[in-house]
Amino acid sequence: MTATEADLDAFRSDLWQARYGDPRFGHEDFTPFPALIARADELGDPYWSYIARLEAAYAGIWAGKAVDVLTLVAWLLRERDRRGPELDLEDWQLYQLNTTVADLLESIADLPELSLEQAEALVVDWEKRTAGTEFGTRVMPAQVRAAIAVHRGDESAAHTLLDALDDFTPPAGTCEEGARGGVAAAYSRLGDQARALELSEPDLIDNGDRCGFFPAETQASLIAAWAAQGRRDEVIAAAASIARIYGPFPVLSKITDAIVALLRVDAFTQAHQLAVTELGSLDRAFTPLAEAEQAAALAAVFASAADADPDAVVLRREHPGAPAQLAGARELADDLADRARSIAGRFDVRNASSAVSRRIEEILALRAAAAPASGVKPVARRSAEELLAGMSAFALTSPRRSEACADALAGRVDELSGRHRLRAEMMLATRRQAEDPLGVIAQLRDAAERAEPISGSLAGQARLMADRLAVEYADLDPEAISGLPASDPSWPALSAAGYCRNLALISAELDPQRAAEAVADGMAALDAADRGERPYADADRAGEAESVPADTASARVELLMRRAALTDLAGGDDRPHVDAALTFGRRAVELASTADQRLSAQADLVWVLGVAAQMQAGADPQAAIRLLDEAVEHARFAQRAHVLRLRGELRGSVGDLDGAFDDNEQAIAVLTVEGLDAEADAAVLDQVIVRLERDDEPRAIIETIRPVIDRVTERGDEMGALHAVGLLGRAQVAAGLSEDAVGSFGRVLDAASGEEHPGYIGQIYQLRAGEEMDLRRYADAYADLQAAIACFEQIDGLYEIGAALRMAAVSAHFAGDDPAAQDALTRAESVYDRLSADRPVDFERARLDFARADIVRRDDADRAEVILDSVIERAQTAQWLPLAVNALYLSACIALDREDDRDRHRALAERRIADGLRLDPEHGGFMQLRGELDERDQD
Repeated sequence: MTATEADLDAFRSDLWQARYGDPRFGHEDFTPFPALIARADELGDPYWSYIARLEAAYAGIWAGKAVDVLTLVAWLLRERDRRGPELDLEDWQLYQLNTTVADLLESIADLPELSLEQAEALVVDWEKRTAGTEFGTRVMPAQVRAAIAVHRGDESAAHTLLDALDDFTPPAGTCEEGARGGVAAAYSRLGDQARALELSEPDLIDNGDRCGFFPAETQASLIAAWAAQGRRDEVIAAAASIARIYGPFPVLSKITDAIVALLRVDAFTQAHQLAVTELGSLDRAFTPLAEAEQAAALAAVFASAADADPDAVVLRREHPGAPAQLAGARELADDLADRARSIAGRFDVRNASSAVSRRIEEILALRAAAAPASGVKPVARRSAEELLAGMSAFALTSPRRSEACADALAGRVDELSGRHRLRAEMMLATRRQAEDPLGVIAQLRDAAERAEPISGSLAGQARLMADRLAVEYADLDPEAISGLPASDPSWPALSAAGYCRNLALISAELDPQRAAEAVADGMAALDAADRGERPYADADRAGEAESVPADTASARVELLMRRAALTDLAGGDDRPHVDAALTFGRRAVELASTADQRLSAQADLVWVLGVAAQMQAGADPQAAIRLLDEAVEHARFAQRAHVLRLRGELRGSVGDLDGAFDDNEQAIAVLTVEGLDAEADAAVLDQVIVRLERDDEPRAIIETIRPVIDRVTERGDEMGALHAVGLLGRAQVAAGLSEDAVGSFGRVLDAASGEEHPGYIGQIYQLRAGEEMDLRRYADAYADLQAAIACFEQIDGLYEIGAALRMAAVSAHFAGDDPAAQDALTRAESVYDRLSADRPVDFERARLDFARADIVRRDDADRAEVILDSVIERAQTAQWLPLAVNALYLSACIALDREDDRDRHRALAERRIADGLRLDPEHGGFMQLRGELDERDQD
């Protein structure tokens, strides 16, 4: 082979990998093609120069920019005109050229780099080239000319062009419903919603012959019309469908139309969730017009968010693997609006009209009413006293806002006086405890001295906080905690309850009895206030707006939850205390009289509901989910994401994978806008698990995981990185990328510290072994399975041990070690004998017999046939369909391989193939075996 031939071989291999390496439809990568085109030109072969650009143009339609595709298409058409038959293109290559040109022309008016006259000339050229062919239809040229008229500002002419269409036959490669939908969407833009609905609503009916974009393709053509008519439910349902189906294809810009429609029907929550997701795809817009409209839609969403909550933020990344940066929603909206207007200005110059600017301004003016945080005041508008309240109110719901309140308050403490100032100094001091614990202790003790004449309870709290830090950071004997004083009977009940709650929290680990006494003391103080024997609060609270009854109910919630924790620690039944806390938590929410007080009460109620749900989950997961439904209604800000993740986990455990997916999607959006990057990544990994269990497209999952691994590694979270790499391995298994999966599982095992749960490490060994078996590395697989068994033995995981022994038997056999295989089978039987005393193991035994048949089939085909007969019968009876299919396939393979009694074994193979195809009509293995039988008949 000459060097030139070797270069050509390497080039063809790289070109094929660039174009077809990812087998998913529409998931091309344009990045490698400029270099491939340069290599093709260096080879000096006109044919490969042409093919490299042809493949690049197709990839660019899905993953590039329209202007790059235009450059390539212009070259391709010119070169074809010049060289003609010399290129010797095959029919499929000509078909690909024409579909690529047709796809580009649909958006040709949306390139400001071209004059409208040039766009029209390209349409005319196309019509001449395709006249009389399957690409020579009227609908696409009419749509493009209508778009050109709209750019010129002549909507009447556009309407006339569309009205003249009476034949919606599309160019080859697209469907008539899609062509009709494009015209319907054009009518919507012109304001003729009735005609849009007339054209495309009938196409919502599935005739059994629709493409993979159904029903979202038709919904995308109708969503603007539905929004214009105020059909909110249909818009929301359509937007969800469009996001699900078109999400992997940002170049198609359908989701922008969904966001705009959601804004028009005031569906802020759904629009915001889509906007957060789509922010990262803005740079992937196919045309400048699509980019401008997407930027404008996102700007409108984030401006809506900022109108309701000036403290709202969004996480932004330079690229998927980059660290996140926080941007204020208002600032981000302004930046996006500037971007949209700048692009629109280029069109105005080209068009000699303001048509695009008007469209962009119309989108920018849209607002959806976001829930105004139940009246919670933004940090920037708070007084010093309100900032102090915000530090507590946001503590459970939005740590970012709590920190923002503290930062703002630090420079405004002088605006406070009396106990408010002392409390502010105490709370601000504790923020520095990690950097300067001794200084904080001294500051708290000083605050206690100054508080004594003003508020004995506040002084007591300051001393309690100082002693806690002194035990942790200084030389105070931990036993001193047991000697801390009880609350003073002269203190108001709420102050006493707060002190007792903190004392119980501090004492719980060292002296549970002292903690229980503190809880009882706090409850007694509240009971005394209920009887009128002591005041609830200091006299100077009389003029404050916050409800004392609500604070009293909240105080009982906190004390009851401390009591529940102590009861659980002692091995008692904590459910009555949690139930009582639920009652008081709901009461506190009802009685709250200010936004901050309601926010705090809701946060406490959500906390209790979460604990109650976790207690209920094992016995009645549906009841637990109902509790979390209530929690989601009350949860705000970051706390909402935590509840959604918990509910998603429970939904997944009961098989509601779609519900789990939706909860995780919402959680990711919430955490993103709350600026909690690490938690957002953890939620993404939760979502990956759901997607794996749903059998979602594995390569898309791989694309999701890789940047998360980069970010988690950058943060130094070694355990999180291992978890993510393990999930990457599982996705690679699902994608059939065995070599990659072995590498990923190896990374996890090599990096394991020994502190991981043995069951998890055992699973990783077992997963790697499965892929090594697929790669026929049977000895390596056997070694990994022995390691997995050792891990499972540490947790007495008999089911796991049995499965690993079954795999070990097969791997040992194919590694040539039949004694080890027989030993593994015997040990597995023993494991299942132990398990059968407590629960049925029929399925596990059937799988073990399947493995036994695989092992003996070479040496004793008759025995294998008998075993498989039994497995097939048991599997079909019990509806273990995957096992039945595998057993039928193995039995058919054995029968076809046999040389003895050929007629009987051929008949058996035919039965097995027929039975297998009835269970799985698209099973490739059975189809191949049937083809072999047909070939034998012909021979």
